[in-house]
Parts: sequence; C-alpha cells; structure tokens
Amino acid sequence: MPSRVRPVEEALPGHKRYIELHQQGWDNGAIADEMDVSRERVRQVLSFYGLKSVKSASRTVADKQIVDAICRLYDFEDLREIARSMRVATSALEEAVRQRDPVALTLRAQQQAEKHKAALEQRLQEKLAYWKSVSPVGLLTVTSMWRDEFGGFRAGARCECGRETSVRLEYLRRGLVLSCGKPGCHSQVRASGGALKARARQAAKNEPKRRATKV
Repeated sequence: MPSRVRPVEEALPGHKRYIELHQQGWDNGAIADEMDVSRERVRQVLSFYGLKSVKSASRTVADKQIVDAICRLYDFEDLREIARSMRVATSALEEAVRQRDPVALTLRAQQQAEKHKAALEQRLQEKLAYWKSVSPVGLLTVTSMWRDEFGGFRAGARCECGRETSVRLEYLRRGLVLSCGKPGCHSQVRASGGALKARARQAAKNEPKRRATKV
C-alpha cells in the first residue's frame, strides 16, 4: 500500500470505474476482465486509495447453480451478473454451462452481437445527426455515415457544386477535406482555407463524445 493514500472522494477520472466496481463487490479478476487490464493494474489502482481486494469468487460450481444459470441465460441475463450473484468465478460458470448446455452460450453470443450492432447503429445515427446539423463543413453537406472496412467512420456528403463524394470523418474533423476536390471547388476552399478549416475543427470539438459500452 502506498505511504500516502488518496481519498476515494478525490479519485482520478480514470480510476472512478475501478472504485465503483470494487464498491459493488467485484473481485480484482472480475474488475480486470471488465476494464480489459491486468489484475496487477487493478491492485495498483485500488491500493492507491487504500482499498483491499474483495475475496475472489469460488471456482466450484454446483449442479443447481449450473441449472439456474442456464435458465437465466435463456431469460436474457448477463453471464457475469449471474456469476456475481452466485459468488462464483465467471470463467468457471461459463465452462460449466458450456459442458452442460453449449446452446445457452451460443444464445449469449448472439445477444452480445445484437447489442453491439444496435449500439453501433445508435452511435452512427448520433454522429450523422450532429454532422448534418453543423453542415456545410467547408463546401460539404453530410448526408450519410457508415463504418468502413478498417472500422473508421466515413461520411457521405454533397458538395456545393452538386457532386456526391465520401470522406473519412477524421479528415472532415481536421479540415483536411472540405470539398469534392474538383478544380473549381478546390480553389474556392483554398481561397478561404483558414476560416473553413477553423470552423471544421470547432465543429469537431463540439461533437458529442460517447464511450463505447462493453457488452
């Protein structure tokens, strides 16, 4: 434990989620899985606030718990929540369910995929609505939004000249692409480059930020 312990009330922004999960009774392993970090990192963060790890969950799963877990999975409950309520390790419960009823875990995987797809669609619609509201950006009016094969956001846009084009959202945010690229449009952008780029960057600063939710 560090010689100087920081009060929980003064937790750093990046540490608040660790403390919140700890106070809910999560053990270090479960917190590490949730935050996608090592157990040692969890231990370091908690010890910085003088917090001791919750006793690790049992790795032994009883038959009755397995049956109950399977029923709850078919009722669309999250495996981690089920394991936590039973005070057993998530990995142990997952393995026990897989051996008894692998379809239950297949259902869970499908649910996670559906949740992820729904969350992505919502995020796309939020970004599209925002960039439509601040258009035109340079000479471009955003009309659609999607994710490309690399996982980046791409915007479909209509140039002031009427030509349809698409641009990486990151380029739009930074003011690197502000027209369809035709000579006349390009010249128009260059003539007012500083002001147009500044407006694009200001729009990017005000873009609503939302952290991706894990499922």
